[in-house]
Order: sequence, then structure tokens, then C-alpha cells
Amino acid sequence: MINESYYEDEEAILLSEKSIIPFYFSQLPLFLASHHHVKFFREKYDFDLFDDIIDHSYDDEPNNFKRMQMILNEVKRLNENKQEIIDFCINNKDRFERNKNLINKIVIDFKDSQYIKKIINE
Repeated sequence: MINESYYEDEEAILLSEKSIIPFYFSQLPLFLASHHHVKFFREKYDFDLFDDIIDHSYDDEPNNFKRMQMILNEVKRLNENKQEIIDFCINNKDRFERNKNLINKIVIDFKDSQYIKKIINE
């Protein structure tokens, strides 16, 4: 589970190193974060959030306390199904690799845009 810096502020959804770690290291993403954090990553960056094994319905809950309860329930459910999770990870390596490639592209695009901004400002 990823614990983002912003939890209560819906306007504070951002691409932080905390949120990209599971994608880069082939982990299942479960976010303790602001409302619609998962939606943002799905829509803006097209990450595979493995909805076929993770219930991200917590992301639609605007109430911070209820959202946290839903996340904790999902952690419990996943923990109770360890073998299913292991099998899923083994059988879906290509999906994890696709997410890692997206991270690499985002990093390259960011570096390129920073370089272009530097040239423009000189």
C-alpha cells in the first residue's frame, strides 16, 4: 500500500515518487491517497491498475474516513488470498512490464521538457 502525502485534499493529486514506485517495481498498486487518485493515474497516464484483482472502489469515496476503511478492507481481502495474488503476478508479467515502460517514458518526457524549458529561458 502506498501512503501518499496528500490524503484529504482532492485538488492535490500528483505524480509523486511514492505513487510510481509500485509501477516501476512490478507491485500491485493500492493507494492511501486523496479522492480520485486512482482515477487520475488511470486517465492521465493509462496505467494498468489491475482492476481484475484489486477493488479500487475506495477511490470513488469522498469521505476520507470511509475511504480509509475501504482501503484497509481491501488490504485484508488481498492478504487472505495470497496464492491468488502470487498466481496473478506470475501470469501477468507483461502487464507489469507495460507499466514499467510507461514510467520510463514519463521520466524521459519530463527530462526532455525540463531541457527544453532551460534552452528557452537562456
